[in-house]
Amino acid sequence: MKVEEQVAVRAHPFLSGKEGAAAASTEATTRQDRQIEAIREAVGLFLLDLTEEALLDRLVEIVVGTLPAAGRGFIGLVERASGHLRVRSVCGYADPAMWKAARVAPEGPLTLAMAERRLLLLAGQEGGPLREGTAGPEELSWAIAPLAHQDQGVGVLVLQAAPGRTFFPEDRPFLEVMAGLTMLVLERVRLEKELDRITWRDPLTGLYNLHGLLALGRQELAYAAQHGRPLALLGVDIDRMEAVNRAHGFAVGNQVLREVGRRLQRNLRAADLLARNEGDCFAALVLALSSVEARRVAERLCQVVAQAPIRTSAGPVPVTVSVGVASSEHLHSGLEELLERAERATRSVKEAGGNGVACWPEGGRPRGELPAG
Repeated sequence: MKVEEQVAVRAHPFLSGKEGAAAASTEATTRQDRQIEAIREAVGLFLLDLTEEALLDRLVEIVVGTLPAAGRGFIGLVERASGHLRVRSVCGYADPAMWKAARVAPEGPLTLAMAERRLLLLAGQEGGPLREGTAGPEELSWAIAPLAHQDQGVGVLVLQAAPGRTFFPEDRPFLEVMAGLTMLVLERVRLEKELDRITWRDPLTGLYNLHGLLALGRQELAYAAQHGRPLALLGVDIDRMEAVNRAHGFAVGNQVLREVGRRLQRNLRAADLLARNEGDCFAALVLALSSVEARRVAERLCQVVAQAPIRTSAGPVPVTVSVGVASSEHLHSGLEELLERAERATRSVKEAGGNGVACWPEGGRPRGELPAG
């Protein structure tokens, strides 16, 4: 009798002889078909535009829903800083949000599975020691599949059997395939982040570049229009940057650019988008703010840049910025139009002497007229 048939017979102990073999063969075929379909569904996830969390959640759901014994499961990934496992995706738990916030010390079988990169089938009484093998009466059953990258354990896929059920050795191939697909998901996310860094990030400041700002900004603009929320784009130009480069060289100029970017970033919200546009220009997309509120943000950015000289290898360098504000409240076209309007407003400030703010279509505020505080 084939192994699959033996498994099925264990699931049907009340059958014997030809009747048992026939039932075993039918169930083994059904189980294999279900696993193949599950793998196909998991592979199909790669064609969908889903977040890392959504992909991992769906993978756990597929595994738990495919193995008859599985009652619940989770994926835990090692945090580099602490070495603990952070639960990233769960299925079958009463409070998924609580579990996703959990951190688990990688000890005992979790450490063993990752260290030896070996799938473990464990059994034992709740709270008692665990042994490798299938569960007997009154015992619980677990399966722990290691997630490894370049021979290093990076996490685990953990399943707990439903009461009265057990995992069999014949479940190993499917679990190993699903663990491999989970690692492919994680590698895909890593590559997407790297691609984002290369194509959407400015290498000098680490901020978004214009391409990244336009790509993400179009999404934010569409969302704001759909929900009737305003947003504004701030064009930020460093005043007299050419003089800094001439006096101190481009290396010092780059130090100035990086520090201005840091000061701007620290004074924007996490949800706002900041990009280095080109040369000595930055652009910030501030969300859910009216033109009046956006102007206040722009004035604050002017102040935080000018309040202290920037420390460089050539000594302290005083720096100011000109900021132009364009709000979606007056927008008739797309993000490019918003950017152009902000740039016009910025130019009006620079023509008035810099270190100030202007809102499109108003004129610029001359230097020295910023409100105090």
